[in-house]
Amino acid sequence: MHGLNVYGTYTWSKSIDDASNGIYSGTRGVSYPQDGYNLRAERAVSSFDLRHRATVNVTYELSFLPNLLASWPKRLAEGWQLSGIYTGQSGLPITPFLSVDSSGTGELNDRPNLVGDPNAGPHLPNQWFNKAAFERPETGTFGNSGRNVIIGPNLHSVDVSVNKVTKVAEHASMQFRAEIINVFNRANFSLPNVDFNSTTFAAISETPDVTAGNPRLGEGGPRVVQFGLKFIF
Repeated sequence: MHGLNVYGTYTWSKSIDDASNGIYSGTRGVSYPQDGYNLRAERAVSSFDLRHRATVNVTYELSFLPNLLASWPKRLAEGWQLSGIYTGQSGLPITPFLSVDSSGTGELNDRPNLVGDPNAGPHLPNQWFNKAAFERPETGTFGNSGRNVIIGPNLHSVDVSVNKVTKVAEHASMQFRAEIINVFNRANFSLPNVDFNSTTFAAISETPDVTAGNPRLGEGGPRVVQFGLKFIF
């Protein structure tokens, strides 16, 4: 179709390490070993691992409008462009922790025991992962749960914008822009609480604002509509 451009990308990746800075890990942002004498138990997918990510970018020059709106002034009918971008990605991994010194080592990096599949559900805001998959280890022992065994919510978002460029002089023009972020207002949740001792263990408490600057990776906020006017010379 004349004036239509479509670009798409898909990335499959997997990152493994034994320690990584977390995007979010309960109340902590850095991964520390629970047992400094057993670093092999820390080997897992990285805290920033995004297994799947896809984007589709579409732009369409509405060059047919001057003919369709022949009764309109030419400056109002020409220069329109419609664009949109779809972003979809899998969830980030996160590590459950106890927030108490259960092992008696003087640290607060202990993890619970893993006795089931934490990612079996129910995937609801009040309980994202399977809480029954974790148990408190015996006092004086380390939990057998690995790092990053919980996968957080995925993200799907569609952003749409309409642009209008109007020439006002030989070397000057005005650009009007209307943008709708997350046009379908899909709830893209933040990561759940992974503090085993918390009363809100497994619950999600927010959908962060993507316009607040530097949102956490893999998160998106509610629908946002914004307008802009730019003078180009």
